[in-house]
Amino acid sequence: MISAPIGAPRSPEATIAAMAEARYDGLADAYDAFMELDSPYHRAAVDALRRLLGAGSGRCLDLGCGGGHVIPFVQELGWEVAGTDLSADQLRIARRALPRVELVQADATA
Repeated sequence: MISAPIGAPRSPEATIAAMAEARYDGLADAYDAFMELDSPYHRAAVDALRRLLGAGSGRCLDLGCGGGHVIPFVQELGWEVAGTDLSADQLRIARRALPRVELVQADATA
């Protein structure tokens, strides 16, 4: 279960174990085409990531990296990034865009 304050409602769906299968296999190309990297949502998410992560000089793991859309922004901060995702299809997209980044298919619950 995801941790929550004592007395907070709990849901069996709110576990990472429920994500034990690659949900984007077969959909990665459509999802990649749908991603608008200049959308207000994406810009806000990247701005928040930059503020929270800050400049770095070490390694950073993008867990659940999907198509690798965030990795270039993390690299701009000085981090050496490796990505992992359960979806082979999403990693195919990421590898096409980021041929020099270490990308590994792995289960985050393992």
